[in-house]
Amino acid sequence: MDKQHSRNKDLLNVANYLMKVRIFPQQLKQEWYNGITGPCQGSDGGSIPPSCSMKHLIIIFLLFSSTLNAQDKVKFIATGVTCSMCSNAIHKSLKTDKAIIKIEPNLETQEWLLEYKTGQFKTEELIKKVEDAGFSISKIYLNDNLILDKSRKKKKKHEH
Repeated sequence: MDKQHSRNKDLLNVANYLMKVRIFPQQLKQEWYNGITGPCQGSDGGSIPPSCSMKHLIIIFLLFSSTLNAQDKVKFIATGVTCSMCSNAIHKSLKTDKAIIKIEPNLETQEWLLEYKTGQFKTEELIKKVEDAGFSISKIYLNDNLILDKSRKKKKKHEH
């Protein structure tokens, strides 16, 4: 087995692994295989030219590195936060959650921006952390989508 063929086989193994862990999209995997058996095929009919191999390696690297750095972005609005001591109490409570990567409070708007490790955000845990600090949450956004809104007041029904 020559060196080029060995490298191509290694690249395919990486693609198969990434597919198993759902990092490598099916469509891109198909394009990968088409490249190996189609347009990227070498003049000898079997090997992949170094430029195609490098292109695929770069794609895998970018996919893998962006997935490792992926985070869930959470924004919540706290109620009752009036001073820096209030903000510090919430901050201290949030710091105990190991899934949180970054905490950015804005005292003026009472908004908090958090970054969680992907898939580790749990609404109930966030609410508990803020309540443990003595405050409550009126709204929570996950990746810019409103997922909790306690600020809407329910209209009372008139009784006759």
